[in-house]
Amino acid sequence: MLHMDVFRLRLQQEHGADVIITAPTVPYQARLRKNPSELVLVSNPSLFPDPQDVEEFLEPFIKATVIVPAEFLGDILDMALSRRGQQEDMKFLDHSQV
Repeated sequence: MLHMDVFRLRLQQEHGADVIITAPTVPYQARLRKNPSELVLVSNPSLFPDPQDVEEFLEPFIKATVIVPAEFLGDILDMALSRRGQQEDMKFLDHSQV
């Protein structure tokens, strides 16, 4: 929360931007046991179905390309892997960028 408040203050002070901060919402899909062929979109945590009624939850994911200076590669990989990221490929653009 502190980081978000600092970010908001900097946007106001440096750019004169009025910022509205909301809790992030990530839409999930749920496959319910009573009708497994249908996916239900859940975009609000208060509307999550009872876990006993759910066959599976499907969460969103991204496929990203990250270009980073070589000296930060280890930290970036550690961060991504610690958050369930998967490395598919690595290419060296030149001697200083991966």
